[in-house]
Amino acid sequence: MKYLMLLLPVVIVAADTDYCEGVAAPSPRWHPAPSDRQHSITWTQGPDMPGASCRGASGLINGKIYVFGGQPTPSAVHHVYDIASGTWDSNLTPDPYAGSNSWGVVYNDELYVLGAFSPDHATYRKYDPATDTWTTLSSPPGVTVAYKNGCGVVGDKIYYYCGRFNANHYTTQVWEYDPASDSWTQKNDFPGAGRAYHASCSDGTYCYAIAGYTGSVIQDCWKYDPSSDTWTQIEDYPLPLIFGNTDVLAGAIFSAGGGGGYNPWPALADVYYWEDGAGWTATDFLPVQVGIPHTEVYYDGSDYYIFVFGGYNGTYLSTLYIGAVTLGIEEAESKSPVSTRLSVNPSLIKDHATIEFQLSSPSHVTIRLLDITGREVSTVTDRDYAAGVQRISISTREIPAGVYFVNMTAGSSRLSERITVIR
Repeated sequence: MKYLMLLLPVVIVAADTDYCEGVAAPSPRWHPAPSDRQHSITWTQGPDMPGASCRGASGLINGKIYVFGGQPTPSAVHHVYDIASGTWDSNLTPDPYAGSNSWGVVYNDELYVLGAFSPDHATYRKYDPATDTWTTLSSPPGVTVAYKNGCGVVGDKIYYYCGRFNANHYTTQVWEYDPASDSWTQKNDFPGAGRAYHASCSDGTYCYAIAGYTGSVIQDCWKYDPSSDTWTQIEDYPLPLIFGNTDVLAGAIFSAGGGGGYNPWPALADVYYWEDGAGWTATDFLPVQVGIPHTEVYYDGSDYYIFVFGGYNGTYLSTLYIGAVTLGIEEAESKSPVSTRLSVNPSLIKDHATIEFQLSSPSHVTIRLLDITGREVSTVTDRDYAAGVQRISISTREIPAGVYFVNMTAGSSRLSERITVIR
């Protein structure tokens, strides 16, 4: 097959500027057809954002996607998307420190927005959607400029790594933030090449740094274990990636789109996911190339979704693409249907709750507690049960407030109950 490349005038942008100008034609790539053991994605287009945005901070809290700041301008973008109703709203208090290249992570139902470019600053703040208010937080000691960094949450700490700190554009610094005390602790340096514009995320145990830019676009990927303060290199990303955005869904890291959308980094439509022990696997392309995307993932108790919104590809984007994820089929296993019933009392939980289920015949039962990204928080039980009514008490004292799902598998039957943990 031959490809016709249309050559357009472009404006070459220096690596350390943060303005999107010009666009290069995308490079065609071939993905193998997904097998029945691979995760596949069916993409549809949702409603446009109220305004275009890229390089902002986003996060998903209780079924709503929040996005603040970014470009064009940079601006005080303030939009929220309600997944249940499929509608956008801009009736939010703007980020008081508008800027681009900030990063957002969610902890305890609040969105933490870290650093920014244009104007340069190392201001850290959090947004509480329950009260529509912002709180300014402390900054890492000695850091006055911070952006293009990576970030992830593990346990009750937030980790902030690589990117730019002060005059070092490709730092190897790693910082731990304690929300309870509003304090910072510097950790061991990142052992790889200092980088910026890398994708980052956390699976609740590890933080990840995916590809990025060191003066050239790179592919190497790393995971950080806060319990030992050590980094381990994992499989390289399948292609050089700058301006990627990743998130964890059902135990896999998903990356959709990326690139700058301008010369010399064309926007990408490629979608890959990484699983421990399996490396990176290609799956269904985005409908179009999306550079510098925002990406969020969501699990509604039965189905998995990826949301890719905003970005840049020669022009600032306001589009929203919604990917319905079908998880790959595991090895065939003999399972007989079991008539089941599942309930959780109460559904609004402060400290503990009782899970009650009924089996029509003896069965092996697995019950897991999952967060709204589909990440497993804990395994409640995984053993054989006799027929009849069974009850299990669970404690929620050690997990943050938020929405969770109690998922039960018995034979070939699967049930789910939504719960809310409050403090």
